[in-house]
Amino acid sequence: MTTPPPNPGHQGQPDGQPQYGQPQYGQQGGPSRGTTDPNDLTLPLYGATFPQAITRWLLNYVNFSGRASRSEFWWVALLNVGVSVVLQFLIDLGTTTTGASAYSAYSTTQTTGPLAGLGYTLLALYALVTFLPSLGLVWRRLHDTDRSGGFYFLTLIPIVGGIIVIVLLALDSRPGGVRFDRPARGGVR
Repeated sequence: MTTPPPNPGHQGQPDGQPQYGQPQYGQQGGPSRGTTDPNDLTLPLYGATFPQAITRWLLNYVNFSGRASRSEFWWVALLNVGVSVVLQFLIDLGTTTTGASAYSAYSTTQTTGPLAGLGYTLLALYALVTFLPSLGLVWRRLHDTDRSGGFYFLTLIPIVGGIIVIVLLALDSRPGGVRFDRPARGGVR
């Protein structure tokens, strides 16, 4: 009994699977139609660095068409969480709690000082300024998973809806998402 020679193109991988180290869908050079130019905002930038993701997020301010890669989305999510934590810390520093007894929850009072007021103001301004860009980014990220951006409205379902949307945002890019690509400036796709 003889065994067929291994396929040199796959180096021991089953047929149809890319060999280790070769680009797959969603990685640069793959069939995803992603861009390698960070300044090209018409296509997703797979493997975006933190500065690239933040720059693209700000330049695509209220854009709801096209796609966004996972790295673009999660770097911005990390920035938003970081800013929120820092501002919440500022609020906590400016808030004092006093009470007559450690056992009595009803006799405690909270006093907010000017530092807490500054923290609340900055948090409100940050949320206001980043709401539309973040919504657009979520919309484009859903497009990259080959889903309508309208799936965002699942977040209106308490608890479960938000979890579903987070799972959808974490999914791999799908080839069908190219249908959401917007044409390059002054040209045809």
